[in-house]
Amino acid sequence: MLNIFKKKRNRVSDNLKNLIDGFELPSFSATTMNVLGMLRDPDISMGDIAKTVQVDPGMNVNALRMVNSAAFGLSTKISNIRHAVTLLGKSRLEAIVLSLAIKDSIPSMGNAGYDMSSFWLASARRASLARELARHLHPQTQSEAFTAGLLQDMAVPFLAKFKGNQYGKLLSNWHEEDSAKLEVLEKESLGFDHQRIGSLVAEQWKLPQYLIEAIASHHVDLSTLEVEPAIKIVSLLKNSNDSNGTKKLIHVCETQFGFSNNQISEIIERTFEDAEEFSAMLN
Repeated sequence: MLNIFKKKRNRVSDNLKNLIDGFELPSFSATTMNVLGMLRDPDISMGDIAKTVQVDPGMNVNALRMVNSAAFGLSTKISNIRHAVTLLGKSRLEAIVLSLAIKDSIPSMGNAGYDMSSFWLASARRASLARELARHLHPQTQSEAFTAGLLQDMAVPFLAKFKGNQYGKLLSNWHEEDSAKLEVLEKESLGFDHQRIGSLVAEQWKLPQYLIEAIASHHVDLSTLEVEPAIKIVSLLKNSNDSNGTKKLIHVCETQFGFSNNQISEIIERTFEDAEEFSAMLN
């Protein structure tokens, strides 16, 4: 069995290197891998998970900061990770651990068309908005929608690094043209898109299957069933404040999902406010 998993990881790594010359994927820390493994084991208690998080001072402190941010919507401040783990449950704790791990693993450099702060702000907005839309559309998967919204474009920083000015120009064109679709521009210029790269990265990092599928297909047509609606809706948001895609998103929510203009506009305003603090922690 171990040989099968090793062969699969090698295949994924080879696919990434074939698509992007020189691609090397950073590894998660041992503590991160340990905590993620425990979160996916139904026989391990939340108390044991809390003890493992406490062993890593950085994870402990940063997880508490995230828990107490507006994005997680807790009514009272939490002062210790054991209490936080009990309140959050496994799905929301997994979102925090993955956020911290990926924040430390993706490239931080920028180019003419890519800005790290704008990327994380857009990602935080997608996460907060996806969870709120999920509350209305499929409430049983709010935590999963948050994580998928946050990480659906995680390949963009890798492409900005390894494809440099070519990708920077592509991103600039995406933001300058309201009707432009990032995945279409990528396929025309590169022969593949960030969904493909992101899903391969997610596989190599051994992320949950729902996340791999969400990253691989978040731009597919809204009428298809591969990915839940909230995750696909927030993919309309761009990494730009000047042309951030909200007009099209509001139109889709009104015409396809029955939201009123006032309702979806209020949801966007509130979740974008929540995302400000969360994104600052990711920069």
